[in-house]
Amino acid sequence: MSPAPPFGHSHPREEDSAELLARVPQLLGAMRSVGSGLELHSTLNRICETAAVLADARYAAIGVVGEDGEGLVDFVHHGPDEPTARRIVNEAPRSCGAR
Repeated sequence: MSPAPPFGHSHPREEDSAELLARVPQLLGAMRSVGSGLELHSTLNRICETAAVLADARYAAIGVVGEDGEGLVDFVHHGPDEPTARRIVNEAPRSCGAR
């Protein structure tokens, strides 16, 4: 008898396990591409695109906060067009971070 899963989780169905197993090569490829990245922006683009594909998401975005904690120094996205991406950045919630 297998142990019970943690609260709020269920045992994966066979179809779910097969789907996750099929995504492992994509995840490994993403890890290799990140490791070979020479330029931060292009590496973030690859991470963003791969994350969207692996999550079966229409959109993905990564914002890089500046060292001073004020605003974004880089923003990469997958899915939305440029005007939509700009609106996302301009309307994004602001935070003071963990203190």
